[in-house]
Amino acid sequence: MPDNNRRLLPTCRSVVAAIGLALAALFTGTPNVASAHSFVVTLDATAAAEPLNLASAIQGMRVAASERDSHAAETSDGHLGGIDLFIRVQPVDAAEGITWLKGAPTTAATVIVDFSGPDVAPSRIAADGTLVITPGKLPPAEIWSGNALSSPNSFAARYHAAYDGAPDRQAAQGYNAALRIDRAVRDSGGLHDIEALRKTLDRSTDGIDWP
Repeated sequence: MPDNNRRLLPTCRSVVAAIGLALAALFTGTPNVASAHSFVVTLDATAAAEPLNLASAIQGMRVAASERDSHAAETSDGHLGGIDLFIRVQPVDAAEGITWLKGAPTTAATVIVDFSGPDVAPSRIAADGTLVITPGKLPPAEIWSGNALSSPNSFAARYHAAYDGAPDRQAAQGYNAALRIDRAVRDSGGLHDIEALRKTLDRSTDGIDWP
């Protein structure tokens, strides 16, 4: 190898290493920046007046996540915005009866969906950089309730096919929140700018079209 090439090799290695460190910092070094490959959504009922079982909400979100960019042998709980989704629940016993959630990354949640209060409330960014939203305004009940089971393309029919039961309001809330997150991630270009994601999500607080 010519001497000039030998002298260049350490410099090239240093440049590559520096780029790698910069990218790692970009995706993991700040609290309000999420991984480019996956993110965590936590369904939160810790402030509810009475204990809540969020099983239906988890299943409703999973219906949406399995319909978007899904593939066989999932290693996550589905996809939203083209990115692997992992679903968590707070408190953990609010997921009683759900045994099939994949193991979520150890990273903090990117989005928390608050099920403790009304469907519609202003979103906010918590001190740790987590985006906190509510499920959002639901469409009329005839679109998502058991009354829609006769329509083969309805959410109710898809939910029934997956879980052998009619969806309830909580299932619709989980599905609605997932649609909102999916649309916002796509429209804001990813998860890297939480403030941009928050503003995009706020546009669907008062309603979003269901497929």
